[in-house]
Amino acid sequence: MTPLAIREQLLPLAQNAEMREYIRVHAKRFGYILGIVTKLRTQISAPSIRILDVGPSFFTKLLMDTFTGDEIWSLGFMHEEALGGHLSSEIAKSIRNFISFDLNDAYFRPKWVTPPPCDLIVAAEVIEHLYTSPVQVFRFFNSFLTPGGYLVVSTPNAVTLRNRILICLGKNPFELIRETRDNPGHYREYTGEELVSLGQKAELHTVALYYENYFEKFSFRGKLVDAITRYLLPHSFRTGLTIVYQKKSTDAIYP
Repeated sequence: MTPLAIREQLLPLAQNAEMREYIRVHAKRFGYILGIVTKLRTQISAPSIRILDVGPSFFTKLLMDTFTGDEIWSLGFMHEEALGGHLSSEIAKSIRNFISFDLNDAYFRPKWVTPPPCDLIVAAEVIEHLYTSPVQVFRFFNSFLTPGGYLVVSTPNAVTLRNRILICLGKNPFELIRETRDNPGHYREYTGEELVSLGQKAELHTVALYYENYFEKFSFRGKLVDAITRYLLPHSFRTGLTIVYQKKSTDAIYP
C-alpha cells in the first residue's frame, strides 16, 4: 500500500492530533513493512497461518485488514499510558487475540508466557524501547516460532547520516531515558551488523537486511537527506533498518 492509501485508511480512526501526526509520520514505514510481510506470506503455502504483531498499534489494524484469512495476534502493552499515539481505543477493542507481556521480562525465563505457535512474528520499532538484550527477546520469540517461520524486526538505524553528523559536532543524537517505564523512549539503537549477530546468538538465520528512509519527512532538509543517502552514500546511512530472520530447522518447509 502507498503512504497516501494508508493515511486515507487510518486517519479517520485517529482520535486526537497526536494520533493523526503519528499516522502521517509512520505511513511510509507501515507500507514498507507491510510489503515485506506480504512477500513472506506468499512463501508460506498453508491456507491460514498465525501472525503475531508485537506491540499493538495502527499497524495491527493493517494486518487484520490485509490478511483476513489468517489469525492475527498481538503481544505487549494495552493500556492508555503505553499506547500514546500508537493506537485508538476502538482498534484496541477489535484486537481479540491479545497477550499481555512485558518483553523486558524475557530476561527471566520462568516469566515467559506461552503464546500459540506463530508462523510469522513482526516486531516493528520495538527493540529500541527495551532495556533487556534483544538476544533474550529473540530467544523468547524463537520459543513459539514455528520451524521455518519468520521474524521481522524493524528499528531505527543507530548510524544514520544525521546521527553521524551530530556526533562529529559533539552532540548526542539519542534521547534521554524517560521518567516513565509505561511509555519508554529509546534505550538503545542498533546497527545492521549488530542485528545479524544478535540473531545468530538466538539461533535465528538472517534471510534479508534492508536499509530505508521510511520515516516520512516533509521538510526540504528531510528530502535532501533522503536524496543524499539514496544516491550518494551507502545504504547504511539511511534512517531505518529492517531484518528478516528465519527459524533454523533441519526440516524447514519454507525457502
